Amino acid sequence: MLNIWIPTSVQDFVDLCSISNVSIFILDETLHGYYIHGKTPGGTAEVNAEELELALEAESKGDYFTHN
Repeated sequence: MLNIWIPTSVQDFVDLCSISNVSIFILDETLHGYYIHGKTPGGTAEVNAEELELALEAESKGDYFTHN
């Protein structure tokens, strides 16, 4: 059996927040909402796209990436 998963726009956005070290709070009703806590593989948001790509590659291999 072959399963193909195509993420929705919301799932893509949550993934982006997660790897970009961006935390957001979304209210969808009065006094009700969602909190997404992002955490980058390197532990810092002060990285450029190239460093983010290196961090994701290292994480995919099971290595720990640190920001210099």
